[in-house]
Amino acid sequence: AYLMEFLPQCIAALSTNRLLSFHIFLEVLVDLLHALQTNRDLPLVEGTRMVSVDLKDMADFMAVVNNRYVFQTCVQRCKLRIGRERCVLKMTRENWTRTHEKESDTNELALRVQEIIERQKFMQEVIASEGFAANSSGSTGFSTVHV
Repeated sequence: AYLMEFLPQCIAALSTNRLLSFHIFLEVLVDLLHALQTNRDLPLVEGTRMVSVDLKDMADFMAVVNNRYVFQTCVQRCKLRIGRERCVLKMTRENWTRTHEKESDTNELALRVQEIIERQKFMQEVIASEGFAANSSGSTGFSTVHV
């Protein structure tokens, strides 16, 4: 389990930064959770099976970033400082130097391509989990999925 310190400040930053949405924040949080799961050396809070993660730097970053794409990809450019009792997420200079980048058509296109890829992955997972296969007449069975 993960104890996300400063999570309320991250959510508060959503209300002050009109470019960010709760949905986008959740996507970034999922990226962070995936990154945390790959690291087996994370310190546990004494007497628990929880890992404490300090998100203060992310909350500060969220308050000033001017580009959704930069925020959506920030986990790729951050560092995780591992202490004896907790981890600290640092946004790094690569993120901070991009806070003033404005939204552009290229960024918007990159966001849309990313959304299409995510939807395609989801549909592939649905198809694989439902066991879709061609029947004896050669047609494929489909069901309605709302994305």
